[in-house]
Amino acid sequence: MSFRQPHTDAILVLGSLALGGCAYQADSFSYAREPFNGVYMTVDCLDVAIDHQSRRSASKNVITYAFGNRCDDPVVVDLASVRVFGRANDGTEMQLFAFDPANEIRAMRIDGRAVGREAIEYPSDDTLKSMCVDAGSITRSRVPRWVCFDDRD
Repeated sequence: MSFRQPHTDAILVLGSLALGGCAYQADSFSYAREPFNGVYMTVDCLDVAIDHQSRRSASKNVITYAFGNRCDDPVVVDLASVRVFGRANDGTEMQLFAFDPANEIRAMRIDGRAVGREAIEYPSDDTLKSMCVDAGSITRSRVPRWVCFDDRD
């Protein structure tokens, strides 16, 4: 069994953080050389990529969010309040709500230069032809910034 001195561990961790360049870089839409997938948009201090995953059934509509805080101060990321709408094949429009049976999705603060990723299901009774997401609502912006995905076959 070997023991390390506590100060040695701190130096190793600090050194790896400095070499790793751990802070998110504005407009990069990537982190640790892994690009964000989807449509890129900047809303206030947040660089956001929004994408949809291929649905496994007619009722499962999954939106993926990847985001990086381009500012030095924390900002709110409110995935619980994101406005999402769908359009059925017959033209009917409906508001969609996150599948969150345990009420785990909530507004949170993300530190400056930090990143996050989430995938959220928005179930519907109908097969959707398109889905639209208001990226502005992620940061509680009063200016809507719509991203739409059509022909979701």
